Amino acid sequence: MSLTSGSVDDRVKLVVKGDVAEIRLNRPDRLNAVDDRMIEAFAAHLETLRTSEHVRVVVLTGAGRAFCAGGDLKRPPRTGPLEEQATVLRRQAATVERLAALPQITIAMLNGACAGLAVGWAAACSLRIVSDAAVINTAYLTAGLAGDFGVAWWLSRLLGPGVAADWMLRPRKIGAREAADRGFATIHCPAGELKATVDTVVRELCAIRPAALTGALTNLRRAEDIQLSAYLDEESARHVAVRHRAQPAITGTHATASRPGSPEPPHGSADRRTLEERTSR
Repeated sequence: MSLTSGSVDDRVKLVVKGDVAEIRLNRPDRLNAVDDRMIEAFAAHLETLRTSEHVRVVVLTGAGRAFCAGGDLKRPPRTGPLEEQATVLRRQAATVERLAALPQITIAMLNGACAGLAVGWAAACSLRIVSDAAVINTAYLTAGLAGDFGVAWWLSRLLGPGVAADWMLRPRKIGAREAADRGFATIHCPAGELKATVDTVVRELCAIRPAALTGALTNLRRAEDIQLSAYLDEESARHVAVRHRAQPAITGTHATASRPGSPEPPHGSADRRTLEERTSR
C-alpha cells in the first residue's frame, strides 16, 4: 500500500508506504511555522491514521532545515471575545491529545529547530530521534506568551518539574546533547545519520509482532493513568492475553493526566478496542 495525501493542505503532507506513514510539515521557507490551515490539515491526517488498519509506525518531521518553528507569529492576530478565542485554541491543541492517542508507535524526527507548539507535538510522540542540528526552544516567554499545546504538561512529565520550569521560564536554544541528557531526546545522532537512524528504528519496530507491540504501548500509556496495584492487574491480564494471541479491552490514554480536571481524550476506549482486536489476529 502506498498513499500520498496533500489534498487538505500541501504544506502538511501524509505519505503512507506499507505499514509506515510519514507526516511532513512542508513550509521550509518559514521553518515550517504553522498557521490555522496547517493545524487543520495536521488534525485531518491524524484522523486518517487513527482509523488505519495497516499503518504501524508514524514518523513526524519537517521539510528543509527545521522540524517546526512553532506557530506563525506573522499571521493576523485573532479577534473576537476571549472565550471564543480560547475555544478555537483548545480545539487546535487537541492535536496533541490525538497524536498521543494514535494506535501506532509515533516517532518525532527532529532535523532542526523545534519551538513553541512543536515541542508539544514532539513530546506527545512515543519516541524522539534528534540530530546534532536540532535545537529545542519553548520560546513562549520570549514572545510574551504563557504557553499552549500542552508543552509545560509534557515537559513536566518527560523532564521532571525542575527542568521543565528551567526550559519554560528561561527560554533559549537547547542543543541535542542537553536534550538527550535531560531525557527529551530518545536517541541523539549526527545530522548526517538521522534518516538512517530513524529507518533502523522503524524496521526494528515493524519486525515486532503487532499484538505484542500494541500491548507494550498500552502498558506505557496506562502506567501514567492509574495506581500501581490496578496497573499490575491490567498488565498481568494483558501479558497473558498477548502470549495467547488475544488482547483484552483497555481504557485510558497516555495523553490523559491522572488527576482531577484532566480533559477527556478525543477518542474513547472503543477506538483502542478496535485497534487491539485488529492487531491480535
